[in-house]
Amino acid sequence: METASDFRYPLQDFTVLESSDLDESRDVVAKVFRNDHYLELIGKSARLDARMHYIPVGGCSLSFFRYGGPMQLHVTEPHNFYHVQIPLTGAAQVSTQAGKTHSIPGMGVVISAGAILHMVFAPNTTRLIVRFEEDRLERHLGSYLGREIEKRIEFSMPFPLDSPGGRAFLSLTFDLTQKIDRDVTFLQSPIVATHYEQLLMSILLQSQYHNYWDELQAEASPATPYYVKRVLTYLYEHADQEITMETLVEQSGVSARSLYAGFQRFHGTTPMAYLKSERLCRARAELLAADPAQVTVTEIATKWYFFHLGRFSGCYRKAFGEPPSVTLKRYTGKL
Repeated sequence: METASDFRYPLQDFTVLESSDLDESRDVVAKVFRNDHYLELIGKSARLDARMHYIPVGGCSLSFFRYGGPMQLHVTEPHNFYHVQIPLTGAAQVSTQAGKTHSIPGMGVVISAGAILHMVFAPNTTRLIVRFEEDRLERHLGSYLGREIEKRIEFSMPFPLDSPGGRAFLSLTFDLTQKIDRDVTFLQSPIVATHYEQLLMSILLQSQYHNYWDELQAEASPATPYYVKRVLTYLYEHADQEITMETLVEQSGVSARSLYAGFQRFHGTTPMAYLKSERLCRARAELLAADPAQVTVTEIATKWYFFHLGRFSGCYRKAFGEPPSVTLKRYTGKL
């Protein structure tokens, strides 16, 4: 029977910080992550219970973070790395120049290099962080594209961890963390460590939208017709707007018959069915991040053009195995 003394956090053998002092916590995190930032507790009764675990894996790294009490963190200068935050418990509000998003279990965050970052943590928030050095991730992308990368990779911030790519990234991260916790000696081989690093980079680049996405998909699937790629890009960028089949035909530059045939051949569905699936995924991402005290299922459904709530609930349950109301209730802490 497991007791309280038996409990272990992920990567606990690699603890670099365990403190109730703000200055010490800031200095240790700044040294490891090579960036200046400030920490501030929220509320007079808030208490710091900071913990950080850290281990390099090839050219990337794994970290575990906990601050305990409600906290805000502000990075005061751009950083030269990319990182993926995987929430384990609690909630956080994440803001950069690119926008703002909420992060709870099931909804990760990808922070691009060069970002000025501000975060607000709810109490008892814990997360794993996978960090990639800027030059290594960009060289990895360049190896796929067959050329050098001229501009930084700019990722979309919200990272649904129940999407196919999100599940793959989460599964590999958890698998690596558990292996390290059992016996870290396997990482002594540079070949093994680099293998994990490159696999994590590949999954991230292939699953999370970024400014090289279209070119990367074209390289990965050169046989896909240009008009299908063109419509896929349009659907991704305009999913929150009214779209008709006539609009998609106009965007494609081919006949409706050719567009239907292209989607059936390369995606096994119709353009409008693909759009419906994309909107369901967007709705799920918002439901996971929304505060049920502030928003309803109906509001999110109608935002994504699902105006018949009963049909939306049926389609949602079929796609994700639960009704949308259950997803909304997963919100774990109001910020």
